[in-house]
Amino acid sequence: MNLTDMRTIVRRDLHDEDAENYRWSNDELDRHIAHAVRDFSEAVPHE
Repeated sequence: MNLTDMRTIVRRDLHDEDAENYRWSNDELDRHIAHAVRDFSEAVPHE
């Protein structure tokens, strides 16, 4: 899954799917997704 796919799923979960009037910018979502990935990677490191 790439970042664009993740962002789409997050927007769906946040009910933020109106492309003409997004509540969250792509940069904001990308920052939060990166934070979640980093936290998950620390909790469950790839062996």
